[in-house]
Amino acid sequence: MRPPENLTFTSPILIEQLALTAWGKLGQKADAEPHALICHALDTYTAAEALYEIFLGPEVRRELEEGLASLADSGLPPEEARQQVRSWIFFLCALHDLGKLSPAFQALRKDRAQVYIPEEFHRSLEGDWQKTRHERVTALHLKTWLDKRGAPWSAKYNIIDALGGHHGWLPDPKQADLVEGQAHNLGDERWEQARHRFIELVAEVLGLYAYTEGWRNTDLTPAAAIGLAGLTMVADWTASDETVLDGMPYPRRSAPSANELPGYLKNAQTWIHANLDRVNWVPWKPPAAPSFSTLFPKQKTSRPLQKAVARLLDGVSEPGILIAQAPTGEGKTKAGLLATTTLATLLDRRGAYLAFPDRSLARDVHAQANEVLETTGSRLRSHLLYAKDKNNPENDPTQFEVLLPQDVCLENPEVVGWSRRTFSVNRGIIFPFGTGTIDQLLKAAIRSKGVTMRLSSLSNKVLLLDEVHSYNAHMSVYLIRLLWWCGRMGVPVVMLSATLTDTQRGQCVQSWRDGARLGRGLLPDEEPIPADAQYPWKLTWVQAEGEPEVLPVELSKDNPRRDITRKSVRNDPDLIAEEVLHRLREGGCAAIIRNSPAAARKVYEALERRLKPFGEKAELLYTTGRRTDQRQRRESENTLHQLRGPESIGREAEGPELVIAVGTQVLEHGMDVDYDFMVTDPAPVDHLCQRLGRLHRHQGRFRPGPVVEPEVLVVESKVGRSGRTFPQGTAYIYHKSLLLATEGELAERSTISLPEDLPELVRSVYEDRSSLPEEYLTEVLSAERERERRIRLERAGARIQAIERLKNGRRIQPLTEDSHSNHNTRG
Repeated sequence: MRPPENLTFTSPILIEQLALTAWGKLGQKADAEPHALICHALDTYTAAEALYEIFLGPEVRRELEEGLASLADSGLPPEEARQQVRSWIFFLCALHDLGKLSPAFQALRKDRAQVYIPEEFHRSLEGDWQKTRHERVTALHLKTWLDKRGAPWSAKYNIIDALGGHHGWLPDPKQADLVEGQAHNLGDERWEQARHRFIELVAEVLGLYAYTEGWRNTDLTPAAAIGLAGLTMVADWTASDETVLDGMPYPRRSAPSANELPGYLKNAQTWIHANLDRVNWVPWKPPAAPSFSTLFPKQKTSRPLQKAVARLLDGVSEPGILIAQAPTGEGKTKAGLLATTTLATLLDRRGAYLAFPDRSLARDVHAQANEVLETTGSRLRSHLLYAKDKNNPENDPTQFEVLLPQDVCLENPEVVGWSRRTFSVNRGIIFPFGTGTIDQLLKAAIRSKGVTMRLSSLSNKVLLLDEVHSYNAHMSVYLIRLLWWCGRMGVPVVMLSATLTDTQRGQCVQSWRDGARLGRGLLPDEEPIPADAQYPWKLTWVQAEGEPEVLPVELSKDNPRRDITRKSVRNDPDLIAEEVLHRLREGGCAAIIRNSPAAARKVYEALERRLKPFGEKAELLYTTGRRTDQRQRRESENTLHQLRGPESIGREAEGPELVIAVGTQVLEHGMDVDYDFMVTDPAPVDHLCQRLGRLHRHQGRFRPGPVVEPEVLVVESKVGRSGRTFPQGTAYIYHKSLLLATEGELAERSTISLPEDLPELVRSVYEDRSSLPEEYLTEVLSAERERERRIRLERAGARIQAIERLKNGRRIQPLTEDSHSNHNTRG
């Protein structure tokens, strides 16, 4: 017996026919047979079912299932009850397009609708239409329907947000009020009854009773609602792909009967699973017992850092955050890959995202990650993800098979383009394994379209973040907010840095832990993470509860102490060129790192003129971060790896006598190459030491007499009436107070000992200015006030755009709320 609201003014048979024959998809051809809305709902159910354990992490799945546990039939054995609750989750995903069962949507192509829906409803399609987006109708109808079911506030509104936000923007309450007043667009009571019957039909074919009293005891936490929203979005897109598989066409149906729906569901399940297999959307299955030798069989022995990672993570049973502080040359990247794989195995995670500060490092680790995946027998491959450049050949979307959703939102064709881009160039964030730049990851912490999809896609991954000291104040706000949400959703995080201060380390760890503790119903931990300044090189592992584990790390013997001679040089391209060629008079390799492309180009041209007589004996490379130079940059990096990478040791005589790399900060990160001599623009001490970490990096390499000892020339500042000024672009990229403090700290040092001096130099520049010479101190303090003002502005701007930390009982709608308004939502 049905509830009173299902009494209709017309035949129940016609109401059911409308629910069964309303179209949901039209296909690519104008005269194509429409795809029935109810069939698309069953497609989406199947896609959600197939992706559930791949896409959503254990903690999010647990909160979803606990929140909807009351919907299961009483008396069922625990496992059967759990499976039924999952069917309810997928059922909700299937209802996302319920709003298409309205005159406003069906009239978009009334010529096709009138062929299939009962004639009694044709007049509803006539009129001067003011379009009402179908996802808003979905949200409005579900609000009414869940009200009548007695669903609590947290469950009702988070279901509305998750399903009504399946095009990226979560529904704004004011927009819902506007939709409610557009009765002509929604249809009369017959259309409302058809939507009720649609819900019943979907539930019946799935073996569920839509009107169960269990709705009264449901509850959805924000983390669970984010998971439902993200799963709904990707399931909808997956179900909207109409690829014709070998011998298996897309199961299009225009007007099924109720009796045909179970058979259709079986066909849809076969097709969806085959299509997911086509694009290799399968879970990552790392080795059952990962070890360094398993992942990197070509490397004979592991380094102390890598051994320490294996010891610290041995037996881990709960998510946590690992921070590795170690100097350059200690194998941090491979240690990070080992930690990522170990945590994925121990915590049953089905994917990973590896994030880096620039494209060069991302590409290098992308290749390493694919080698690890292949070595360990995984069928997955890493998807490269960063802001795209048409000049980069790696942007070819045919590198992998992709999904191509059709007819995702006829009211807004841009949504189709967005969904397709997500499955092509941006698939690294959705698919199980991705490698890319940090900016793509931080989008999950910014109020924007699809943020629920990005957040939920991280929930079943281990995140690896390298060079975390490189992020500015603006990015750091997003990073700290993202770490909170990672803790909240139980996402394990691995962070690597050579120059992270203990203060920064504490902020990262505390944010992750606060989120994790909220997920367990605990108050934030008031005790700060110990600084452990006596151990500059260490591993820190922190979970939601318990004491932090700190493990000191020894330095490897093949990364010896280097006493680097530091001298100054005027900002004169010709003089810099002469100094470089003088040092390389007997051969060798030098790097020249300028802070602006224009300055780098001037030195390059000065060297180019002087190197013409050398012919093939000299190799001059030019590398910048400009997008227009990406192809040249990649070629230069490949050449540099061949000539000065680890595998080139002992083969120096086979290449050019002189190798000179000229570029910007892209030479600072990532590349495992070795220089005999360096010229660099000024930079804050952490960035400067990153650059110096490439000097005499490899043991056993032959070095000509003039460069047998490491030496760096730092382009000097100019002293004028208004104080010191730095080379072009330098003070724009870096805060002047940090440049002055670095120059002041190094003013009385003729040598820099790496890695011993690094922790103290970083602390002195960033936290303790007491050792600065008097002539620098006043100017540093003045510049520091300006730096603090800029940081406050940057952080304030970032906080406006950053997603909120949502406690249980909140709805998720604010996650996409317009960052320039407290009330309006885009879309």
